[in-house]
This record gives sequence, C-alpha cells and structure tokens, in this order.
Amino acid sequence: GPFSTYIRYRYETINGRPLSQDTLGIFNIPNFYLMGLATPGREYMSPRGYNDHRLGTRAFMATFEFRAPVIPINVLEAVKIVKLGMPTFAFITDIGNAWQPSRKTENMIITNGIEFRFSINIDNIPIFIFSYGLAQEIKDWDKGTQPNPYLQLTLINPF
Repeated sequence: GPFSTYIRYRYETINGRPLSQDTLGIFNIPNFYLMGLATPGREYMSPRGYNDHRLGTRAFMATFEFRAPVIPINVLEAVKIVKLGMPTFAFITDIGNAWQPSRKTENMIITNGIEFRFSINIDNIPIFIFSYGLAQEIKDWDKGTQPNPYLQLTLINPF
C-alpha cells in the first residue's frame, strides 16, 4: 500500500569512567548523516523536538514513524543524474532515556510531531536526505506550546 511503518531501536551502555566526549545520554544535538547511513563522527541519541539533555552510563532511544509519499513520483531531474527523491510525509514519535543504575531513573522522554522528508540523489543513490519537521515533548503539546521547527540531515530515506 501507500503507507509504511518504520521502527528503529538503539541501546548503549558504558562501564568505567568515560571521557566527557564519550559520555552517554540524550542530547539536543542534531546528527548529520551522509548518504542516509554514514555519520561523520559520533551518532547522538537526539529525539526530534527535545530541547534539553540527560546523561548516564546507560541510554536508549527508539523511533517510530508512520509515513507516506507526498506524491508518488520523482519531481525533479536535472540531466537525469541529479534527482530530488520522492517527498515523504511522516508522523513521528521518539522515545528515549539515559540513566545511571545507582540512581533513580527519570521519566521517559517522549516526543512526537510531523515531518516532511526529501532526498537529493545522484543517479538513484541518496546523497543528502533532508527532513523538516515540527516536534516536541507530549507534555508541551498538552500545554498548547508551539513547537520549534527543525531542518536536519537524516538517517531514514524517503520513499
């Protein structure tokens, strides 16, 4: 059918005393993916719409998306080499947490929102995958707070 569900889960643990640049956690640091899979440097656990940080020696993040193509064609082709990949619209939810086993665990971080995604392809290989969205924590949606928009390079290909 025209819809797709995407799920990704990631868990990390670290033992000992990590250097500060190796500390695990949930961060408000966007990742920059190239070709939809390569991350120059470290991949951060960064829920879309989360504006704080939480540190620990254990951390996990899960992403859930329900998505559909905006229009089921490639809209732009320049000399049939450079193409704009099929634009995609998605409902997103990110869930994460970071903690120290010796301390009380804080509540889960849950964000949700909407996202528009497209890629710039060379031939049929996505080189840059852009996502523009509005997301924030559920408690902020309940308060009626306006979410901050974001534009980032992303991991997940459009259709």
